[in-house]
Amino acid sequence: MSKPGNIWRKVHGKITKKPTNFSWLIEEKLAGSGIPTSLDEFEWLLNQGVKSIVTMTENSLPNDWTQKIDYLHIPTADYHAPNMEEIDSAVEFSNLAAGVVVGKVGSATSTINEIMDYQSSIGHQTSEKNIKSLQEITELSSELKIKGKKIVFTNGCFDIIHGGHIRYLEDAKKFGDILILGLNSDKSVRTLKGENRPINNQIDRAYILAALEVIDYVVIFDEETPYKLIKAIKPNTLVKGGDYKGSKIVGEDIAEKVELIDFINGKSTSKTIEKIKRNF
Repeated sequence: MSKPGNIWRKVHGKITKKPTNFSWLIEEKLAGSGIPTSLDEFEWLLNQGVKSIVTMTENSLPNDWTQKIDYLHIPTADYHAPNMEEIDSAVEFSNLAAGVVVGKVGSATSTINEIMDYQSSIGHQTSEKNIKSLQEITELSSELKIKGKKIVFTNGCFDIIHGGHIRYLEDAKKFGDILILGLNSDKSVRTLKGENRPINNQIDRAYILAALEVIDYVVIFDEETPYKLIKAIKPNTLVKGGDYKGSKIVGEDIAEKVELIDFINGKSTSKTIEKIKRNF
């Protein structure tokens, strides 16, 4: 901040009632501007939907202003360029803020607490974290709905993952914001497929599925059908394979709507197993 620049900011603020050089770096999500020099300018920022402000100046904004907003101040000597450490701190924080808001649906801004939570989560995402119990997914589903998220549910054995599975899951995710997959347990698979199945046990299958970006949460269920799980989640959309067309679908009385997705011809775990047996 220079002396002439500071004078210009104050003159500009008195005339326009807004800070200098305000612009959206990510439309309605992440913005930059000159520091507000009056309460009018500060409140103008609030009216744009700004929830968090980071300043790099010698003096912080007045405390009575920042009571209305999440605020981070990085002390930087006035009339001097910030050093690399100060720049790195500001850039890191801005990048984290952008990471939070681009993960939201529609127009959004980020709060300091959201950014800090996001920062602490980086590097700690594991497949295991996305595998939930019935109780956990019940509570989580309620929280997601309160936040306005649309939940999609599908289920299956997913014994040997192939391209058809991936395409099916990608298409399923398009029907909402959160994709929850009910995974048949080993006991459930044996009931449906016979004593020689599954090839991969439920823990391995759950880890592989939970590692896929398209799936948000995996829940293992023991029953022959996922009705109990669907009743707990109450999904907005229930997705099944196209082979269910004309058939009664478990959970259709609970979900708001049902969507059917055609499978890719020639792609199935059973056919993969048959091919392996023929060749080996």
